[in-house]
Amino acid sequence: FGCRMEEMFLRMCVVLVSLLCLDDYTVIEKLDDDITMGMQERKHFLQEGAKLEQRETPQTGQVQTKSMQHPGSENAYTWYLWKALSLISLIRILWKFFGRGLKTSGTIFPTIDNKKFPKLFLPDHDVLSCFYEQHVQIPPNIGRRACEFVEGFVNELLEVMRRTSDKETDMQIEDFVGVGSLYELWATGKRMVCDLYVPFTAPRSYGFNFEFWKDKNVASLVAGCGKIKVMKNENTFTGCPCSSGNLDDDTLCLLHPHFEMKSTIVDAIGGPLCRENTPYLSKAQVVRWFRTAVSKAWGEISHKYEFELTFRNQAAPGALKVRFRSGKVILFNIMPVVQVKGSKVNLLSYLSSNQSSLSDIDWPISFAGCENALLQKLEKTLPYNSCHIRCLQILSFLHKQQISLTGKCGLTSYHLKTTLLYLLLVKKPIAWKCDQLAERLIDMLTFLEQGLHARKLNHALIGNPLVPNGIGLPEEFQLAKPTNLLLPLASNTESYVKTIQHLQELVRNAPVLIHEYTSMTSSTEEQKAKASF
Repeated sequence: FGCRMEEMFLRMCVVLVSLLCLDDYTVIEKLDDDITMGMQERKHFLQEGAKLEQRETPQTGQVQTKSMQHPGSENAYTWYLWKALSLISLIRILWKFFGRGLKTSGTIFPTIDNKKFPKLFLPDHDVLSCFYEQHVQIPPNIGRRACEFVEGFVNELLEVMRRTSDKETDMQIEDFVGVGSLYELWATGKRMVCDLYVPFTAPRSYGFNFEFWKDKNVASLVAGCGKIKVMKNENTFTGCPCSSGNLDDDTLCLLHPHFEMKSTIVDAIGGPLCRENTPYLSKAQVVRWFRTAVSKAWGEISHKYEFELTFRNQAAPGALKVRFRSGKVILFNIMPVVQVKGSKVNLLSYLSSNQSSLSDIDWPISFAGCENALLQKLEKTLPYNSCHIRCLQILSFLHKQQISLTGKCGLTSYHLKTTLLYLLLVKKPIAWKCDQLAERLIDMLTFLEQGLHARKLNHALIGNPLVPNGIGLPEEFQLAKPTNLLLPLASNTESYVKTIQHLQELVRNAPVLIHEYTSMTSSTEEQKAKASF
């Protein structure tokens, strides 16, 4: 009876382990079939053993005595044999489970066949260069003029905001910093947007403290966010009547002749622009304060300009549009940020891509300053007229064209930029010569394809030992665990499949699209030549 109880318990363990560990019901059904076949084989084995036992009869009393001394020896042998077979089945189940490579519990990922990706093929260097110069490249003078206008206007706007603020109670605005594709010289398309970060600091007697993770738990870092705690200096009383501040000026304390008052740093619960009943800075209140300050400043200087200034997005703090009387439009963003002290890392008050999924006190982390510094540092080691920026521009152009055909997906321009940074860090500088444009474009597309298949694309800076020093990246980010930028995408099956299809179509359409653009340019030039003749 005890053997049967142990046997039944082991069967239950095998079945429970298979059910708990596997989410794919097709695999469960297959395992059920395997177990059923094993049970049938065991049943057949026991039946054969019973038939043999019936045929055998005790020949001597000695044999009978031995059987009396060792009852159930054959049953024990059968039990141990079944136990061994059950353990082997359990090992097979666990082997299949770990072999599936599930990285997110409770998520069933679709199976993507590598063969579905079309073979990477791009035109030669001459065709790509012609395509880039005629349709992708933005003339440097056009981007430079747009940036100069925006910078001059924003500088005057911020001066008025500083002049009308109170240093004791209001946030203090610092000089802006240019970021983004226009300043990194890889912008594409007809609509150029100038992005400026506007750092601000706490009022007098206040300060900021940053919380990225606690007890080395990088959960908040994986989400790409941090918290900003507002601190304040608070005077402490010594217990002497002179520290109460109610004495006359002519009164002198013999114990404290210099009237030295101690101060401590405490959490500013309900402080300036903090969330209610907390010391943490609120993004919503910062956005509201900044928009109000911009509107007031524009009201004071609007008479000096002959254009209209409007907000393009009511949720963003400074998404602005300038419209001249001629109809020309210039778009730019001024973003209030908090700069991590002694670094080029900023915490953003607004990020449209994941604004709804974050709480009011979780601030997205931006490494745009560090990434720009890394690009500038790596460019010093590259050959003259290197092709790295051209690669990013062409890929960004093709990505935008594919979006216009099939709609948005989980792939963004930041993923493309991250791909370029990784390849710049791992490849030799000589590989980025001007005539290697097609090869490096294929490398970028291959890198993206492999990352999507693995559902993994780590951040180029966080936890990357290849990143050099001197780019303004704090040590805690250098030593942190790598952050997977594709983690939100991998957990969303629909978005993941759409992104895979987007990249497949991009690779398939790229040669045709490039050929059509270059052919259109050639026909236009021929028509101009005939007209002039």
